[in-house]
Amino acid sequence: MRLLLASLVAFTMTGLAAPSDYHTIEVLDAQTQRGVPLVKLETTSRVRYVTDSAGRVAFHEPGLMNTDVFFTIRSHGYEAPKDGFGLTGIKVKSAAGKTTQLKLKRKNIAERLYRTTGEGIYRDTELLGLPVPLNTPPIRAGVTGQDSAQVVIYKNQARWFWGDTSHLNYGLGNFRTCGAVVDLTGLDTTKGIALNYFTNENGLSKQMCPFEPKDGVVWIDGLTTVRDSKGQERMVTRFTRLKGLSAPLEHGLAIWNDEQSIFERLARFDLKNQWQCPRGQAFTAPDGYIYFAAPFPTVRVKAQLETLKQQANYEAWTPIKDGQAFAGKDTALVRNTDNSAYYRWTTKAPPLTTKEEQELLRAGRLLPSDLRWSPADSAGGKSPVMHAGSVRWNNYRKRHIMIATEIGGTSMLGEVWYAEAEQLTGPWNRATKIVTHENYDFYNSVHHAFLDQDGGRRTFFEGTYTYTFSGQTNATPRYEYNQILYSLDLSDPRLRH
Repeated sequence: MRLLLASLVAFTMTGLAAPSDYHTIEVLDAQTQRGVPLVKLETTSRVRYVTDSAGRVAFHEPGLMNTDVFFTIRSHGYEAPKDGFGLTGIKVKSAAGKTTQLKLKRKNIAERLYRTTGEGIYRDTELLGLPVPLNTPPIRAGVTGQDSAQVVIYKNQARWFWGDTSHLNYGLGNFRTCGAVVDLTGLDTTKGIALNYFTNENGLSKQMCPFEPKDGVVWIDGLTTVRDSKGQERMVTRFTRLKGLSAPLEHGLAIWNDEQSIFERLARFDLKNQWQCPRGQAFTAPDGYIYFAAPFPTVRVKAQLETLKQQANYEAWTPIKDGQAFAGKDTALVRNTDNSAYYRWTTKAPPLTTKEEQELLRAGRLLPSDLRWSPADSAGGKSPVMHAGSVRWNNYRKRHIMIATEIGGTSMLGEVWYAEAEQLTGPWNRATKIVTHENYDFYNSVHHAFLDQDGGRRTFFEGTYTYTFSGQTNATPRYEYNQILYSLDLSDPRLRH
């Protein structure tokens, strides 16, 4: 009641519509009864609305109240009802203070939960005077858009880092990595993630990698923790400084400075050697190695700080002969006595990618039984080529599981797949699509195993939602270039391989 009264006073003073003036449109997942974010509703006059992270639209339009309004409805991975003419949508009798509830059938196996970054995450819910999860503020640290998450548990807290970040006062806000801390005490991921940003003197997200020289953007990947020679936990990552968004100027290893809350350059690596280094999404296995999934775990290194600093210590799981590199059909391969490809860990040859495996298969240089990184579509469709993702051990499935984004599928970078293997090194034989996007991207997906619930049965992953590479010309307001969190129930029978 206090919240509603405060909202009424605030809206009266500003001249905006009061919460009671709005018609509430609430879109629910028919399976879970949870609000569905990112549902697009459009009137016949092309006025567009998008549900907030609670699945709500606050509707109040002069001339469109107290009358029938038809909305076409579209939402990635959901089916909307159709009328007798085959139009996908719903007719709403709009009236102040009233609510229309709509349930959508989910096609995706994974469920979209909420947006984690950007402004106005619960905008419509706030306009309606309703409570928002975790008292999420309308905007944090001036952030309006963030690209690609790297997350690790460090000193009993989750540390989130992102790449290129847009600020409210300038689109090119922070291109040298920004970060936040999340307190895990009592955290219920289904309700939200409270991000406490590292900020500068202006209250904006500050640069996490303020390296000299100042030219170029700085991206990080392969974020992990490791013990130093004194047994102290240290947070380290690969950094890449680029000219523009493509040409790398340098890369190497950076280490976290606890006092200044920034990364500092620890070691420079050979720019021509792009595989012997941290990359992708990292995880530490019980065997004492850190594995780097990009998206498959083809590279590893001993979990020791001094070892990580030396580029020559990184090993690849590969059949390529030592001292050689991939050379198409002429690639020199190591063979077993039965002529099958011999995979082993070595510091002297690079790993194979999925595309390279497939090329060698077509050339007759590899047998189907040799393939490690080429999972088939469990539904019998075209085998996906994975672009980026993560690999984690899952206690519920008793297997290593991968959640990764496909490149060049039914959307350029918007299809997310699930796969599993008994061994880290594969073979990864089958994959199941769990998320689809219609002409939109959702890349660099990453599973946060520390958020798993019910013994690993329920998992959570996020990715970057953007139109950048999709060919789409209309960006989704507020959601564009931000992180969206999904939940995946591993007991779903469609995931049984």
